[in-house]
Amino acid sequence: MRKALRGTLCAFALACILCGCSTIALLAEEQLGESAKQETALAQEKSAPASAAEAQATPIPVPDQATPVATATPAPTATPEPTPETAYYVLPESGIRRIDVSELYGLSAWECCVARNEIYARHGRIFRDAELAAYFDSMPWYTPQVDPDTFDANASERLSKIELDNVQTILQYELDTFGD
Repeated sequence: MRKALRGTLCAFALACILCGCSTIALLAEEQLGESAKQETALAQEKSAPASAAEAQATPIPVPDQATPVATATPAPTATPEPTPETAYYVLPESGIRRIDVSELYGLSAWECCVARNEIYARHGRIFRDAELAAYFDSMPWYTPQVDPDTFDANASERLSKIELDNVQTILQYELDTFGD
């Protein structure tokens, strides 16, 4: 019976809202709210606690149907700042993980050249090219130790599989994008 009454009141309130009868619609909404409160009170009476311990428990509030529920807005996350260790690299992780070609998009020919050679520079390779030598000499992490001929003769033994793959990925991107 109550469900039928509620359905009728809902339909009536909707019809009034659609027709523009705001006063009647408000009265119908109030009646719906009262009906919901009566049903909640009745349900609480039926489930009354059997013991004194249960009677002291805090009742769970039942939200009113007309009360809007706020939703949480996610907090924005900041873009991480480069750490001192990574601030001096074009590709900071090229020595520990495979670089995807998509990470190279937007890099200039010079940046690609530096990214490829920073893999060698981490291992102390000395550079014959004056621009590369000057660039890496300006890096706080670079320690020139191995002459180019010695390094190049056994680069496959000095570099990890990941580093060798990254050198090839960068070199292929350079050739495809910038030519010889």
